[in-house]
Amino acid sequence: MISKKKINQLEEIISYNFKDKKLLENALIHPSYITENKKKTVKEVSDFERLEFLGDRVLGLAISSIIYKKFDKNNEGDLSKKLSYLVQKNFLYKISTNLEIDRFLKFASKKNNKMNISILSDSIESLIGALYLDGGFISAKKFIKSTWGPYLDIENKNM
Repeated sequence: MISKKKINQLEEIISYNFKDKKLLENALIHPSYITENKKKTVKEVSDFERLEFLGDRVLGLAISSIIYKKFDKNNEGDLSKKLSYLVQKNFLYKISTNLEIDRFLKFASKKNNKMNISILSDSIESLIGALYLDGGFISAKKFIKSTWGPYLDIENKNM
């Protein structure tokens, strides 16, 4: 269970109030936390990974739409490179760090830094999946646009 105070703090950070707080909570409880705390039963399934799956698709569509409109002179190849950069794991980790998602996320902290990076990156997609289910595509896209907006014009040398 995530405290009401933490839920409210995160809602303030992302500028969105969930109608269904349970969706947000599910997006913030990684399966490793359930396993580590031995709360997992045979019937219990973490929604985190399902929300992550959905959030990944919503993120891809939203970023594609945003950069398609913003960079109307770019060709498909340039748009694909920009999209790839903006949705990659390391970039999602950067977003998770900016949002301080680790303050809200329940997960089994690993000594392996690569694993922590992966979990924190996945948490952004899980959050987006929950946003989509609670408020629809427009709400999810609004969050994505405001969060990714400052980075849209950055030229990555590896693109």
